[in-house]
Amino acid sequence: MVTIVTFIVRVYAPIWFNIKLKPSCKDGAIHLFMMIKNSRYQTDAMEAIADPAIQRNSYFAHPENLLLSMMTDDRPHIRELALRRILKARDQSKRKGVRQFTVPPINFDKTVQSKLSIYTTMIDWTTSHPSE
Repeated sequence: MVTIVTFIVRVYAPIWFNIKLKPSCKDGAIHLFMMIKNSRYQTDAMEAIADPAIQRNSYFAHPENLLLSMMTDDRPHIRELALRRILKARDQSKRKGVRQFTVPPINFDKTVQSKLSIYTTMIDWTTSHPSE
């Protein structure tokens, strides 16, 4: 019971309130990042349970959704980074047919390595491309 209440107080409730304050889809990647960062207090056994559930439902970690959050960020250097990634994706060859929406793997360890980490580090941009 203590484990569940601690999870609710440290992870679920703060995320729920943040989503209620900023319900726009442009903030989805930031909410996901906050959930990952808040859930790092858990033991390895609990992370083994929580991380697959977060990974399975991390649609806002898709490069297109991350770019949406980056383009609407308050910091100019993040917006500039998003612009460069969009221009690079435009230069890549176009794909024929319907694209399949797949959620890229999340870098759980890299996401919260330092206090300076931001939501743009959730995925590996060298293997995940916005145009795929």
